[in-house]
Order: sequence, then structure tokens, then C-alpha cells
Amino acid sequence: KFYNFYNVGTGKEISINKLTFKLSDLIKKNIKIKKTQLPLGDPIQSLGDIKKIVKFLKLKKDFFTPFEKGLFKTILSYE
Repeated sequence: KFYNFYNVGTGKEISINKLTFKLSDLIKKNIKIKKTQLPLGDPIQSLGDIKKIVKFLKLKKDFFTPFEKGLFKTILSYE
């Protein structure tokens, strides 16, 4: 069998602080960040590259939902 791995993301980096601020703003609640030591093996920074999945599925880059809109839709799905 043949398996392949794909990154799915926005292609843009976002910090945990910025993500928390956006999420807090959308749900209208104050979110406190508890800073802990990074687990062994976790990357300091990460950036999903969508080129491979775009090519494989023959998609246009604008097919994907923008980050803020996707975050908002995710929140709505839990309400």
C-alpha cells in the first residue's frame, strides 16, 4: 500500500498569543495563557505548507478557507 502525508494549513505562521487573542475576541471571553516548558521534540515554530496537497488534489490556493473565517466557523459548530 502507498501512504502519503499532507500538511493542511494557511501557509502563514501564527503565534499562540495571536491565535488566543483572535479566539478570545470571537468568543467574547478572556482567555489566560498558561506558559509551560515546550515538550521534548515539539518544534519552536511550525508552518504548514499546502503546496503538496494543492498539487495532489489539483486545487486552487483560494479553495481553502481563510484562517479567521475557518476559526469562526469552527466556533459556530460548537455552539
